[in-house]
Amino acid sequence: MSLELEKLNKEIMRESDEILYTMGLYDLLKKFGNPQVSGSYSLKIMTWRDLDIYLESDTINVDMFFELGKEITLKLEPSKMSFRNELIGQTPHLPSGLYWAVHINLFGQQWKIDIWTIYSEEVKEKQNVVKEINST
Repeated sequence: MSLELEKLNKEIMRESDEILYTMGLYDLLKKFGNPQVSGSYSLKIMTWRDLDIYLESDTINVDMFFELGKEITLKLEPSKMSFRNELIGQTPHLPSGLYWAVHINLFGQQWKIDIWTIYSEEVKEKQNVVKEINST
């Protein structure tokens, strides 16, 4: 990785940690399930401000998921949030779950936070893919 990309990765990782732990997103998510930060964050190769989180839950429903959306809105004040119900939509390349796309301006930058609430078994499958990528 070039020095410039390493610097960018470090900066975005620091901002991600601030969103998750200082601003409290991780603790908020824990109220609704078991958050698993994934994607480029877990691989430590962040080059753009996009945070991928799987919220492991075998009991969450649409009402609870909208309560989560309300709490995210109150805590982070996003400019836009989009909802998907892939338990109904069942789009082939997407997880089978509930989804929030959170668009927010933080640290003078545009961020997108993807939050998928999916069942435990699917979280394990997603984690195995990341482990496989990480081992190569």
